[in-house]
Amino acid sequence: MSENSKGFGGKFLKYLKMIGLVVIYLFTYLAVSVVGMFIFTIILTIRAMIESKGNADMNNLMATIEPELMKYSNAILIVACIISFAAYWLIFIIRKENLFRVCNFSRVDLKSIGILAILAIMANIFISYAISYMVKIPVFGDRLKEYEELIEMITAGNPIVSILAVGIFAPIFEEILFRGLVLNELRKNIPVWPAVIIQGVLFGAYHGNLIQGVYAAVLGVLLGMVYIWGKSIWVPIFVHMVFNNSSIFLSSYLGGEAGGFKDMVFLIASAAVLVFIVFYYKKFAYCNGRGRV
Repeated sequence: MSENSKGFGGKFLKYLKMIGLVVIYLFTYLAVSVVGMFIFTIILTIRAMIESKGNADMNNLMATIEPELMKYSNAILIVACIISFAAYWLIFIIRKENLFRVCNFSRVDLKSIGILAILAIMANIFISYAISYMVKIPVFGDRLKEYEELIEMITAGNPIVSILAVGIFAPIFEEILFRGLVLNELRKNIPVWPAVIIQGVLFGAYHGNLIQGVYAAVLGVLLGMVYIWGKSIWVPIFVHMVFNNSSIFLSSYLGGEAGGFKDMVFLIASAAVLVFIVFYYKKFAYCNGRGRV
């Protein structure tokens, strides 16, 4: 066998292993979420049948179950995050690797916290106004109702549980999964910036909704960039937390139906400030010995 053939075979196996691990990481959470939702649906169905004494038809059962599923969706998300994290921890024990070392849970320079908070809030403002223009495009406008139902489901139920799920558990878990595991696996095998873009696209696709998927892909690339520059998983976790929590508290004031000069000014201004803050953080990270890859 020639050296070229051996080299090609080695690269093929390397890429195959990379794809396999990324699929395992993503499928683990998906499987846990689906199974958890399925089990909870069965429990709610049995309870509804008992309460109706077996007289309810399927349509009535679904009408009873759906609000309950929405109400407890955030609690299911929290449980799925915890179980999935335990599964990843076990996978790394089997591989004889340290999950925390791979993700890089190193300390963050406290001077960067203010920069990162502003970055997250500006990203939220920009995306909110961008969505209001996106939905004017038919392909996105046709999915607006689906997106609004998703947001309603996220904010349904106990507000404390919603904040815990969306503002704390989801950011921590998603950053470990996409930046800590997926991005690091990709960048071991391909150049860093294609790896950042691919994991961003996967992050968008993972959300399963066209509107949310588009802006989540952009956000995923941004989170990948600050992770690379900051050299700590705590950097994208903090940005993600601020982004999600500001979404909860600012959703009533931002976005809406786009129109007029003012909305366009806010869109352009927020984009300009966001770009400035991103590159300012890059410079800050470089000056503090973190930004080089």
